[in-house]
Amino acid sequence: PISVSSDEQENSDWKMGVTTRYILPVYQQYYGLPQGAWIKSIEKASPAADAGLQAGDVIVGIEDLTILGDATLRKARGRMDPGCEAVVTFWRDGQYYETVLTRPE
Repeated sequence: PISVSSDEQENSDWKMGVTTRYILPVYQQYYGLPQGAWIKSIEKASPAADAGLQAGDVIVGIEDLTILGDATLRKARGRMDPGCEAVVTFWRDGQYYETVLTRPE
């Protein structure tokens, strides 16, 4: 299992502006989705919306961290300091893309 340090846990309490769901392996196979954090919904004028992420995208990586689900997404948020930028790799409609996510100050 992924361990989230106490510092990462404390630092992860900022809002990206997404509601995500873990993709069970059976759904990955059935729908042809990669493993990651599937974006169920996105808030307008949020860091995620500003980065161009959309509902239905699957976040698969942030910087050098592979996103497997909620714990790794929390860990990735916890590594970002206020004002920090991070490269987000995501999957949309069968293609992988990268964008830059900025944590608010």
